[in-house]
Amino acid sequence: MSEGFKPRGLIRTLILLSLYRGKRHGYGIMEDVERITGKKPSAGEVYPFLQRLEREGYVRVEKDRTGRRKVYELTDAGRLLVEDTIERMSGIIEAIVESKLTVCANCGVKIYEGGVEVEVEGRKLVFCCEYCAANYLAKRGIVEAVLRPRGAGRRHDREEHRPRA
Repeated sequence: MSEGFKPRGLIRTLILLSLYRGKRHGYGIMEDVERITGKKPSAGEVYPFLQRLEREGYVRVEKDRTGRRKVYELTDAGRLLVEDTIERMSGIIEAIVESKLTVCANCGVKIYEGGVEVEVEGRKLVFCCEYCAANYLAKRGIVEAVLRPRGAGRRHDREEHRPRA
């Protein structure tokens, strides 16, 4: 195994992540990548990389029960490679997600998508749910406001909700 082997590129990283989920045949890996990217990778992108992973000792290959298709599985070294890759990418992923988060004006929960938007005194405020919006408005004595959903908002019962102190 080569020391310092690192997958380069999104497709290769997604191939590794697909294998991390369990044994896969090449076509299954291609479907996993397509599900995430919206575009099926070519066989020329997938199979040479799988062969390299096998050569380097990160993947073992066996035939399926019919003997017609190869099934790929990460070795222990392959699992460590994926975990190292995830660790190295976590900062990038966190920055991307963080840039899309909004904070509920009432309870402080971070909202990735959805929620409720209310215009109060010329300012747009975002809430995780209609209960937080109503609670916020009631605490301030605001009786009339227009609540607009922000996409597919998260809904929950009052019992599940715990506003911040």
